[in-house]
Amino acid sequence: MQHKIFIDNNFQQKIDEFGYLILNLNDVDIIHKIKTLYNKTIINNNKTDLYESSRNNTAEINNYINQKLKLIIQPEAEKLFNNSKFYGGTFMVKTNKFTTELPLHQDWNIVNELQDVVYLIWIPIQDVDENNGTLFLIEKSHLLFENYRSGSSPSIRISRQFLPKEKIKTIQLKVGEYLIYNPAIFHGSYKNKQKQERVVATAMVTNTGAALTYYHKIDNNNITAYKLSSSSYLNDITQIANGQVPKNAILLETLQNKITSIDKNMLLNKLNIKYGFKEKISRYINAIIYK
Repeated sequence: MQHKIFIDNNFQQKIDEFGYLILNLNDVDIIHKIKTLYNKTIINNNKTDLYESSRNNTAEINNYINQKLKLIIQPEAEKLFNNSKFYGGTFMVKTNKFTTELPLHQDWNIVNELQDVVYLIWIPIQDVDENNGTLFLIEKSHLLFENYRSGSSPSIRISRQFLPKEKIKTIQLKVGEYLIYNPAIFHGSYKNKQKQERVVATAMVTNTGAALTYYHKIDNNNITAYKLSSSSYLNDITQIANGQVPKNAILLETLQNKITSIDKNMLLNKLNIKYGFKEKISRYINAIIYK
């Protein structure tokens, strides 16, 4: 049974059912602090499309951003969660330079999802909508599969064009609103068609005692689970993304015959979506056009 860490039981019920929550910051000065940190660190870095600060900077800068974001956001998190551990984060920046639509996917397993919980916190510093690269998602899709995702077994990218429009929820937020979501939910992001960068600060929270875990795919039948430190998850992220086991990872267990890749047809079947031949062709064409 998974842990319940929201103080407000209504919030816990909503995120358990839908896979995400939209909330308002109690302290709006958080936005100013995040902007100040961004301007002090990576505002002038060369960025294209979707830029993640932890994959493009030194360990020194990554650690600095991580610790500062933790100090800025943790007081807000403490009002929401009990029996939890909070982690600082990174900047996720979507630019209009070579901008693309990020297709539907799931984020990596960060903990053992069968027994522990993890939520990602997504705080934009400006209004976000489908014109400047906000997220879209499939409500309740975190409940569809029990699969393992990592750099060695990445989530297959699925164009939203393969789904009916009513299945896609666009996350529109005003400054001061933010998103909390389960990493297993299928989500993506629109192109940024505006001149201004879409800047988002991220963080995450787990239940107390949850081990940060990397699932390494050996072959189609075997997966090894490794415990990582928060420092490793931050500074070895390029290595992890390339499907390599970090040097100081601790082996936890070996799993057999577990699901890894979820393809388009598996997702459509779970959602009970069936198309005729002409509709399939039309959606394939739209998927190519809207990349």
